[in-house]
Amino acid sequence: MKYILWSGGFDSTYLLCKCARETNEEIQPIYIIFPEAVDRGSAAKEMEAQDELLPLIKIQNGIKATILPPIRIKEEDLPIRPDFEESYEKVQNNEFLSRRYMYRALGRLTVKYPNLMVGIEAPPAATNRGKGMTVNALSERGIDILQDGTVSLRSGGDINMYNVFKGLQFCMINTTANEELDAFKNWGYEDLVPLCRTCCTGLNQACGVCAACKTKMECGEVFKPYMPRGYVNYQIKKYVSQFSELEAYYFTLFVWGGGTIRTGRFCVNIGRCIHDMFISSNTAKKYEAWFNALLDNYPNFDKVNRTEYGIE
Repeated sequence: MKYILWSGGFDSTYLLCKCARETNEEIQPIYIIFPEAVDRGSAAKEMEAQDELLPLIKIQNGIKATILPPIRIKEEDLPIRPDFEESYEKVQNNEFLSRRYMYRALGRLTVKYPNLMVGIEAPPAATNRGKGMTVNALSERGIDILQDGTVSLRSGGDINMYNVFKGLQFCMINTTANEELDAFKNWGYEDLVPLCRTCCTGLNQACGVCAACKTKMECGEVFKPYMPRGYVNYQIKKYVSQFSELEAYYFTLFVWGGGTIRTGRFCVNIGRCIHDMFISSNTAKKYEAWFNALLDNYPNFDKVNRTEYGIE
């Protein structure tokens, strides 16, 4: 039996298909329902994608494994693993962990589902991020990800960080999204790609501005046919980022709000720092008008003068 963390997203669906082509064993997909994902609507979208994808995956040419229905577990119902709980409490303020809530839970699954396979891909070479943030964050704490994807503690490494990740198998750290897409095409599974969730939001289409979408957009135009609006949003956010990170965040709010910007006071994370933010209705209207003009004139952004919208 093989266990795969499957969200219905592009990376984990690639991993599921790859394993199902390579083994005759049963494969058990696992999905954790996080409260954050429920609140923003992405959990419902991911489970919808799973329900649509699974029967189609099973009938693809080359699939050898028996893929079982996904086990869906609410975070509060996960099994207790005392060494994980104690270790996570000690390292939870680590910047890498604090920004990725899934790692507060995955390690609790590894007793019942050993060698749980996790589909974290390598970033595009052009980004110069090496093997990616997961590899870098673990390496800084004296932990290596071996060729088979399992984690290994170096002498003097952080035992608590190791306890958070041990039992997981990161078997895609040498595979880029470009390579995943090529594999889908070579297998004849390209029709599955638009059905995969590639977004952290509850929007019906890929937003193009969340972290999950960004990893695909950084691959260039290859994902444009599958995420057309997300591609446009990504290009606009890149353009807006030239002015400031704050304005780029306004654009993220604009996309996530379906064309409106959230107003009032709230806390946000910009540039890896927490900020107490207040956005007035007047500011929101100015930026909404500018962003709509950029959308209307895409990709000719030079035709839009931001000062005409009251933005200095």
